[in-house]
Amino acid sequence: MTDELVWRPMRETDVAAWHALLVAVESADETGEHFDIDDLVEELANPTLDLARHTIAAFAGPDMVAYAAILLRPPADVDRINPDGAVHPRLRGRGLGARLLDWQVRRATEAHAERQPELPGELHIQIHEHNQAKRDLYAAHGFTAARWFFEMTNDLGSGTDVGSVPDGLDLVPFAPEYDGRVLDAHREAFRDHWASSPPDEAMWQQRYIGSRAFRPALSFLVLDGAEVAGYAMGYESDADTEAKGFRAAWIGQLGTRRAWRGRGVASALLRQFLVTARDDGFKQAVLTVDGASPTGAVGLYERHGFVRADTSIRYIRPI
Repeated sequence: MTDELVWRPMRETDVAAWHALLVAVESADETGEHFDIDDLVEELANPTLDLARHTIAAFAGPDMVAYAAILLRPPADVDRINPDGAVHPRLRGRGLGARLLDWQVRRATEAHAERQPELPGELHIQIHEHNQAKRDLYAAHGFTAARWFFEMTNDLGSGTDVGSVPDGLDLVPFAPEYDGRVLDAHREAFRDHWASSPPDEAMWQQRYIGSRAFRPALSFLVLDGAEVAGYAMGYESDADTEAKGFRAAWIGQLGTRRAWRGRGVASALLRQFLVTARDDGFKQAVLTVDGASPTGAVGLYERHGFVRADTSIRYIRPI
């Protein structure tokens, strides 16, 4: 059957076929990652994604049975490029994954040479720890395991209260007039985090505060006068809610700028997020954290009732 496949770049009109493929992949691999059609339309609107050059897909008639993409990240100390892709479970074991991965490496090498050849280049992909077949595939193509990340959950019991805000600081709801200051705070807060590529303005607008999953009512800032000392950005996935049967509140970004660390800013934001999510009818809070975070984030979340629910591994290959 693989000899009869039609290979071409993805198109915006492929979104329904792409969605069907991702549903089949999630069912087989138990990734816990759920998307609806509107989510995928948003993905294809990524301003850095050139569908003609950065994607490829295989079709059996109208059905998408495999795809691959490379996602470019904003300039940083290293040109980091994220490969993405999947093969339909019924066609695995026939070499399609290796073919897609070869394409990803080749296309990423070309993209790196075109945009930032003066910098080191790396391919970064996050793979669920339990997906041994995918881990083996990438390891066989020169990728090495570099970092472990934990998905952590909090079942939002009744024990959390808002508590106090550090002296001299104010906790306020997120509002659009803070957009630029929060972006600057996020860039600073994550500058010392491993493999961080801070978003540029276009990515911030499209994939952070402009995302359809972003929830301003779950997002908070700690201010020192007009300065943003820390921030928590909340998200909710409609597809995730439909798949799980309950609402989960995601902490997408939680950060404290260097000058305000050690004063309880992150704890104040976290408590406010948890109480607000609980009172708004969410059953669970969820986040993903670097297992070796330099700010001790894992311990912070554990102290606030989060437990490890899943693990993924970042695999890297030099370009």
